[in-house]
Formats: sequence, C-alpha cells, structure tokens
Amino acid sequence: MNKQPNSRWFRWPTKQPVRSIAEAIASLRTGGVRRQESRKRLATVQRRALCEGLEPRTVFDASYHLLSGGAFLQDWTNSSLITVNDQWASVPSIIGYRGDGMASSGANPATVLGNDAAPIVHVLANQVSPNTLITGGVAEFAIADPVVALRGSTNADAPYLLVRLNTTGSGNVAVSYRVRDIDSSSRNAPQAVALQYRIGESGAFTNVPAAYVADATTGPGATMETLVSAVLPAAVNNQSKLQLRILTADTLVEDEWVGIDSISVTAGSIPALTASNGAVSGKVLTVLSNSGTWSDADGDDVTLTASLGSVIKNSNGTWTWSMTPSQAYYSEPVVITATDIHGGISTISFAMDATPTVLTPVVYYAQSGFETAPGGSYVNAMDPSRLVVESGPAPIKLTHASVVPYMHGITGLVLDIPGLASDELTATEFSFRVGTTETPSTWANAPNPSSITVIPGNSTTAARVRLQWPNGSITNTWLQVIVQNNAVTGLLDRQVFYVGSAVGDVIHPNVASDFLRVTSLDMAEVKNAVSPSLTSVTNLRDLNKDRRVTALDMALAQNLVSSAVVLRLITIPAEGDTAEGEGSGAGGLGWSALGGGGAPSGISIGTPGLKGRLTDRVYTVLRPTAPTVDSAESSPLSDRLGTTGPIAETPKDDQTATTESLDEYFRRLALRTIRL
Repeated sequence: MNKQPNSRWFRWPTKQPVRSIAEAIASLRTGGVRRQESRKRLATVQRRALCEGLEPRTVFDASYHLLSGGAFLQDWTNSSLITVNDQWASVPSIIGYRGDGMASSGANPATVLGNDAAPIVHVLANQVSPNTLITGGVAEFAIADPVVALRGSTNADAPYLLVRLNTTGSGNVAVSYRVRDIDSSSRNAPQAVALQYRIGESGAFTNVPAAYVADATTGPGATMETLVSAVLPAAVNNQSKLQLRILTADTLVEDEWVGIDSISVTAGSIPALTASNGAVSGKVLTVLSNSGTWSDADGDDVTLTASLGSVIKNSNGTWTWSMTPSQAYYSEPVVITATDIHGGISTISFAMDATPTVLTPVVYYAQSGFETAPGGSYVNAMDPSRLVVESGPAPIKLTHASVVPYMHGITGLVLDIPGLASDELTATEFSFRVGTTETPSTWANAPNPSSITVIPGNSTTAARVRLQWPNGSITNTWLQVIVQNNAVTGLLDRQVFYVGSAVGDVIHPNVASDFLRVTSLDMAEVKNAVSPSLTSVTNLRDLNKDRRVTALDMALAQNLVSSAVVLRLITIPAEGDTAEGEGSGAGGLGWSALGGGGAPSGISIGTPGLKGRLTDRVYTVLRPTAPTVDSAESSPLSDRLGTTGPIAETPKDDQTATTESLDEYFRRLALRTIRL
C-alpha cells in the first residue's frame, strides 16, 4: 500500500495527478493573463481606494426581490452587469460563491445541503474561453450567447448562485432556468446540477428533486441544454426571506463549465383570510364559534381547513368555524388554512379558551329510599325542583324554592363539571359554610361531608362530583359551597352556591314574609297527600323520602308545628363581595396538612397533591363531634323533637344510631296519631 508523505508543506493531490498538475499549470498560465487584464480594469478602483486609504473590496447586492411586485428574471445578455472580478453590485438579488470546503470530490450536489460556513463571493469577469479556463468557481463568459457558469475544482468544491427572494403575499412559487453545456473540449464530466431552498438566512437547505439534473454536459462538443422547471413547496409561500441555491459539485474527473441562464422565478397570489374575532371563549361542552372572510385575487378555487374544530367555506366569501370542546383549552391557537389549486397557502389564527365550569348543582337525598330501594340509585334521589343558587354580579334574594324540607336536612349535592382538570379532588378544592345571616363571611365551617365521589367525564359528558353529608348534620340553616379555582378544578374563577334547609316547611303561603315556620298549613298539606302509591322525588310532602307520603310524614309535620322561625330567607351578596367570604381551603373537612383532626385512613399528613383516592369511590372523612348550631332560631332536628324517648340517649356523633332512633320514634308517633 502506498503511503502518502506526511509533510506540512506537501499536499498530495486528491484527484488524478495528471489532472491536478494540468489544473495547476493552467491556473498559473491563465492567472497571469487574467492579472494583466484585470490590472487595467482595476486601475481606477485601486487608485480610488488608495486615495481613500482603503483596499479594494467585494461588492454585491444582497437585497430580497419581492415577488408580489413582479417575477424575478435574470439572463446575462447585458455585458455591463459584471465587469470586475467578484463584483455583483449590478446584479440585484443574486450572488455567486465559490463553495470552498462544502463537499468532497465526487459528491452529489443534491446531497450538499449544509450552510456555507465561510462563503467566498466569486466571479471571473469577461471570460471568453470555457474550453481553456479550468479554474473552478463562478465565471461570466462574454461569448456569443453570454452566460454565467459554474465549474467544480479542487478548491471550488461546490460553486453556486444564491438568489434572494421575498414571497410575502405570494404563493405557488415556480422556478425555471436553462442549464447549458458551454464546454466544447474533449472533457466529459458527469456534471450534476441541483436546486435547493431555505427559509431565512441560516441553517441547512432543502433539495428540490424535480429540478435535479444528473449530468448537464456531454463531450466532446457543447450542444446539450436542459430546461429546468419546478414548483416549490407551499412552505416557501408568504416568507420575507427565501434563498434559492443553484449549484454543482467537483467531480472525480476534469469538470466542465455549465451555464445557468434565463433564470425565472414567478409566483401567484395566495388566498387572503380575515377573522372576525381574535379570540373566542366559552365553556367546555358548549358550542364555540367564529367567522371571517376568504378571497383569492386570481379567482382560484380555495379549500379551507381548521387545526381544531370544523370550518365551513361559504360561497359569499365568508367562513364559519365551530367547535364543541370536550376538554379545557387555555389560549389555544386555532389556525384556519386556505389553500388554492396551485398550492398557494395562507393562514390566520385566533385564540380559544374553553374553560371548565360548575353547572348548577342539584340537591341529592343521600341514602334515602330513592337511592337505597331495589333498583334505586343516587340519580333517582336527585331533586331538580330545589334550586341551588349561584352568586352573580348583583345580590340575589333567595326564595322558598331554594329550601329543602327533608327531615334529615341537606344530605347531598351533585355537581357536574365539564372539563374538570383532575379526577382527584381534595379538601383544597372546596369550602363549606353554614349560617343564617346575610354575611356568609362570618358563617361557621359546615359539618364534614362523609364522602366525595368523582365520576370522570368524557368527550360528551361532564365529570360528576357527588358530595354527601351525614343525616341531620345540616338542618335549618343555609349552606354555602365554594368550588375553588386551582389547577385541580381548572376553573378560572371560583364559583359560589347557596341552598337552605327548613325541616318540615312544605309550603310558604305568605310570600311577603322572609320567615319560614312549620304551621298547621304544612301539616294539612302533608295529610292531604297521604297515599299508598309511590311518589316522585320532587314531592316535598314526602318528608322522610321513603318514596311515599304516609302517616310517618304526617306525624313528623304535626310534631314540628311551632311558631318558632325555622329559617329566614336572605339576600346573598354579589360574587366577589367581601361579605361573601374567602374560601379557607380546608373545606370544613375536619383535617389539614398541619395535623388538625388527623387525615383519613391511608393518607399521610402533608402529602402534596393527595394522590389517587377520590375517583369514583367513597372518600371517608372525619365527622364533627356534634351538629353545628348557628343561632337561637336554628337548632338541630333532635333538639326540636324534645328530649324524651330514645333520641335523648343517642350520641349526637353516632349518625347511624340517630337515624334509626328517629325512624323508630316516628313510627310510634304515627301509630299513636292513628289511634287518636
């Protein structure tokens, strides 16, 4: 094996020795002639530079041709365009480069995509003999049909022409040029020519396969001419800086001069789009919409698409967009794209917000006969007739329609939340208060829910959150429920709801009065409704919610008749009012990360996020040691029933025992009423 000499001054030829020596001799020979000719041409420039204290410099025009103002056309019939070596100032938006170090000998120019790390502006002006000029790079030949040509060499690895274009407002960019074999010598190199593009002024180029010429020359002779024509991809449309590169590469044999002539870059108009709204917003699982206009100056047919949702193109030059989001979106860009039949593309975008929201909660009679009877469920125990009121921009006067007369008070609420961010709700997502005044900020923390159950939503159904309280823990009082806005709920703003309990208050005939009492009218209302038939969950006269209005309900109403005020109708403050109060974050659930009350079984104190225990299953929390008493006018049901009988001996924190004792008590009371 021959070993190449290792010397700092000796450079072993990378090509055939005979070819390299010939190139070197020719370069010296032509270089001398060129120096003599260029000395005359540069005399004036040199003298001016010396007078100014400067050296001669390379001049070129790096402007970007705006295609919307007209096609880019360049041929070389004007001999005054290039008169001095390496000077491109008179050729707008096009510059030649020598391409040193860009590729190895024999490289395919279609694969030479890298950036020219050290670009050398180059052109040999006013050349007359392509057959004898074997110096590589870029040359301007003043021959019968003038042309600028490229030739690879040991130094000029990948010479090229760079065209700068601005396609703003333009699309369907088409490039064409003639590739001419102008070398009539005996040389016959496989001189390939490629077209590439890039957007911007840095980074790699992209090859255009349709414009590739595998061998643009023949030999001996110079008769071959190839017309190149290609439409660039839509990515180049509407770009302020688009660069085209036409290049060849040094071959493994003696290269030939290949002319690049009659360069033409044209473009058509691209569709125009407008949008009526720069942003749209709404709730998850509700219809969001936007509209705008479309047009095409060339009259081309246009197709519209949307990155999210669906868009309809109307024949009158307008478009309409709509979407029913199944999840939350925050400032999500929606892109409308218009494409004409020539590939011209334009886009317009707007922001979309689809936010989770708590739909109006529904009262739920937890563990009542509607839920526990065979075939029953919590859905059967939901009572839409009792209005849970959300605070609004102005104060709201609550009415009797927001009052629950159920014997066990408020025992459950069902909240549907489209777009709920997480199924793992914790204490920090709620705050609960109870009270009877018109200043909820002063109310006490509500008793603890005994469970929180989450049923995840899907693309058409909201997530469902079910809150349940022990029987008798919230009676004859108003309940405030705050759903916090945080990363778990996904709400942008917290939502505040109110509902009340007035045990036994079936009707409110005196609408002018704010005070609710259980009177003989309520008892008569229940008595007249007694029937062995099943009743609906919305029947207020079914005070114990066993699905029938019976003597038990009548006995309960009779025992509750009193002149005492059970509940007062209040006016709730406007949302955000200081009287509304801030959520404590603890939600009255009876425990905290600070150790107060202790965490439920299986959850360690201080666990951030409190992972995976609330999805579609009961989450048991601690319960208070006694029902909450808010005022003298509002007391637990057990106190209203008196202190005789089994109820007086029942511990107040034993909710199961309390419920059973009340049922037994009412049965005996009903039997006594019937005997009377």
